[in-house]
Amino acid sequence: MNKSLYLFGGGMDIILIYFSIKYKGNWDKIYKALEEKEKVPITETKNLEKLIKNEKWKTITIIDKNYPNSLKQIYKPPFVLWLKGNYELINQKIISVSGNQEDNFSNKRIQKFIPEIEKSHRIISAYYKGLDEEIVKVAKKGILFILAGGINVMQKNQIKINKNDLLITEYPPNNSISKISLRERNRLIAGFASSLILITSKKDGPINNLVNNFLNLGKEIYCFPGNGDDIDGNSKLIKQGANLITGIKDIAN
Repeated sequence: MNKSLYLFGGGMDIILIYFSIKYKGNWDKIYKALEEKEKVPITETKNLEKLIKNEKWKTITIIDKNYPNSLKQIYKPPFVLWLKGNYELINQKIISVSGNQEDNFSNKRIQKFIPEIEKSHRIISAYYKGLDEEIVKVAKKGILFILAGGINVMQKNQIKINKNDLLITEYPPNNSISKISLRERNRLIAGFASSLILITSKKDGPINNLVNNFLNLGKEIYCFPGNGDDIDGNSKLIKQGANLITGIKDIAN
């Protein structure tokens, strides 16, 4: 006899985790499974419960009382969050600091500005290559990393954390990165962060997807002055209404 249960007939948390793994964090497929009340094998849920107890990572589902309220406001809030590290970062004041045009001038801004911002906020990062890596090197008080793949995959191939950092993703531990997931994580960054600070940016560069996610939530964008050349995205954003920033005093709390 094939023992199974209907969706709402058992522990909802474990069922959400089951669908997250089965559908590799794909929001639409998980939603469809929930809507259609897809059956879940009891044996699978029992195996999952044992697995979760023995792992170093943690899960928070959308029905948990500890699920971040800020993520409930975003487009397609993840049904399951997978976390590892300093969970207290979720409860801190969070701000996104990024950029995609690395030069000596930008690095000097990072060296000066990041220690100041850490006096009042914790930094959230997608850990893009280049400028984000420099920001991470300077930050000392814990970073919330939003991953585009599973925790196990990302730690093995890309990212190392210290005791103050937190890894968080909507993808199960062994999921690989995809082009879609690289974009999708930006909505989580915009959800967690109070605002976005751009050290530099390029016109029509990939960081515009991050910018648009902040704009969709009505959150502030702060840009350091650009150099005004043909690829300077910061100057363009300032002309379109982003806030000009020269130092920490320019950022609203």
